[in-house]
Amino acid sequence: MLPIKYFPALLGFLFSGSFTLFAQQVEKAPSRSGDSLGFQNFLRHGKFGGHARVYAMGTDNTGDLTDYYGLAAGVGLGYTSPVWKGFEAGISGFMIFNLASSNFSVKDSITGSPNRYEIGLFDIENPRNTDDLDRNEELFLRWSKAKVVRITAGRFIPQSPLINPQDGRMRPTLAQGIWVEAGPKEKWRVQAAWLTHFSPRSTVHWYSAGESIGIYPVGLNPDGSKSAYAGNLHSKGILIGAFETRVAKKLQVRIWDYYIDNILNVNWLEMTMEHRRPSGNSFSIGFQALHENALGDGGNPDPAKTYIEKGGESWMFGLRAGIRGNKGNLNVNYTRITPDGRLLMPREWGREPLYTFLPRERNEGLGGVHAFTINAEKEKNGWQYAAGLGYYDLPDVQNTRLNKYGLPSYTQVNLSVKHRFAKMLEGLEGTLLFVHKFAAGKIPENPKYLFNKVDMTLVNLVFDYHF
Repeated sequence: MLPIKYFPALLGFLFSGSFTLFAQQVEKAPSRSGDSLGFQNFLRHGKFGGHARVYAMGTDNTGDLTDYYGLAAGVGLGYTSPVWKGFEAGISGFMIFNLASSNFSVKDSITGSPNRYEIGLFDIENPRNTDDLDRNEELFLRWSKAKVVRITAGRFIPQSPLINPQDGRMRPTLAQGIWVEAGPKEKWRVQAAWLTHFSPRSTVHWYSAGESIGIYPVGLNPDGSKSAYAGNLHSKGILIGAFETRVAKKLQVRIWDYYIDNILNVNWLEMTMEHRRPSGNSFSIGFQALHENALGDGGNPDPAKTYIEKGGESWMFGLRAGIRGNKGNLNVNYTRITPDGRLLMPREWGREPLYTFLPRERNEGLGGVHAFTINAEKEKNGWQYAAGLGYYDLPDVQNTRLNKYGLPSYTQVNLSVKHRFAKMLEGLEGTLLFVHKFAAGKIPENPKYLFNKVDMTLVNLVFDYHF
């Protein structure tokens, strides 16, 4: 396996080789403008794009537990070349600036626990890092044909149910490898991918697949001891296969398989049936299912250092019913994670797309869960209003076999307002998100089960400008 430090050089060599070959073809062709700078003119017809983001976040914890705040600003630039015989290349990078924030290197004096949310705006691995926050992001070579086949090799933003950008901070998660898509999207689509490296959200470096697992908090082993898999997992990469199709224009079926070498295999199924009425309104029902099982020793022969216990498995089922119309949409949802084991998927690679997901909390790492949510959304004159209410019945916080992070049962309320500006401010978008989590049920008299988990309020204010 080629070391990651040589990858940019290799891809650069491929780029230069492709461009050189094209330049030779351009030089042989007659110049319409009478000049000899055909290759330069070709590159000038590529697409430049930029993204600026300002993100303010604050957490109000209950009682004397520490409150936090963070204010970040960032800007990134990207370039995608024109298409030549189906080939195109792209490159991008992003810089982040810490304008103001709490001291994330100081842990809460009562629980001894670190900050959870605001540190994600910067560098989760180094709370003291306030100025070295730049990241090389996309660097890819892509070939496509007639919008039926597309092959992307390099570094890119992954898009799939379980490995995805999870862009809830300053920058998304990125992956390195090769991704193949084939088939007419309106009828069916097959996908396959081999991913070897990741640059998770809230980090500034690239890591091999095994190294990337454990950058985020690791929680506890099923026996209650602290997990020690960070830096101790061995995996060559992730093999992904997918098939998506539409049946009679009403039923959409999505089947995905994630084979995480030497660690875990995950199967994902989602089916959505939608009925449209002549008025334009529609009614839909959805079903989700997930099954996963350990591969080999689950990442390491030492049970204390493995990601999933040997022979471990889990099941998840989800249901959704929704109504969509001209005035907005409404859906009700249910998720059941069985008590066979914890639902596990590296948080560094994306968020789980459960119907009952509400921003700023996850149910990864849990088993024996009943979750219920209701969501409503309305859009009018460039304004989008959304509300979500969820109840999550979780295992006891001391049941470490099914509760990896000691998260209590909770009720969560989300309220958000989003506005897309127009005219002179076209490209600018603002979002305000308010989150409150109430503790539900009995909790041991230990503040570590409250801090950054329940009886807390989180406010996010984000401005994005794309140009």
